[in-house]
Amino acid sequence: MTVPTTTSLAHVMESSGKDNYLRLAKALGGVKRFGRETPIPILEVMARLGVWEAMDVLRRAEWPEINPARALAADLAGLSLKVYERFRPWCRAPLQAVEAAAAFAAGIAGKGTLAAVHKLAEAAAERCIIAEALRPPEHYAALAAVAASDPFGRPGEMVWSAWQNASMALDYGTTDVFLVAGQLLDKNSRIFGRLAHRFGDTDGALAFYHDAIREACFTELNRTELSRQAHDRATASILRMHLTGEVRHD
Repeated sequence: MTVPTTTSLAHVMESSGKDNYLRLAKALGGVKRFGRETPIPILEVMARLGVWEAMDVLRRAEWPEINPARALAADLAGLSLKVYERFRPWCRAPLQAVEAAAAFAAGIAGKGTLAAVHKLAEAAAERCIIAEALRPPEHYAALAAVAASDPFGRPGEMVWSAWQNASMALDYGTTDVFLVAGQLLDKNSRIFGRLAHRFGDTDGALAFYHDAIREACFTELNRTELSRQAHDRATASILRMHLTGEVRHD
């Protein structure tokens, strides 16, 4: 199985923008000296620019095969499974989807199995939604599994979506604000009834709670930089393993 391992300054310009292109070019000694089309290891991009930029390069890379992308997506989605299990320990659909994606990539599971668990993971993600504009961490964790198990997913987008949704799950999962969100938005609760009466309608109460919870989340997320750094380190280790076969723990 083949994973894209190199990119070029021209591709970085296309995928990550002019600022990152110039930063990387400067680190490499300049465009004229290094060359716009000279191969650059993706791990070098990660070392110079960061995990996000390396993932964006992989998102836009030419993948000769889909199974390496699915195997990588399964590992990246697996980072957020504990978030899902924390909030919904009774549901195994996302775990089964990630396991099936890895098994399919290894040639063990069939496409029928993959499609079946993919649908179950999609349903699990939908059941997590509290309100249209309020999606808790377990929803994103389930979406990461959905991305990895998509039978018709495009390689780069599959990897990117699994990683992005896992990142969001881990970010939101560091706060307990969402633990009370379901109670706050329960239309049968006394608190919700009081707010609905105060605002005169259900939509007004929903909007009020949504804004309050979002503000609380972002206040809390300012304290979770260490969690993000830990996720970046885990992502970096997974990328090294898939791109080089090296297993390293930072």
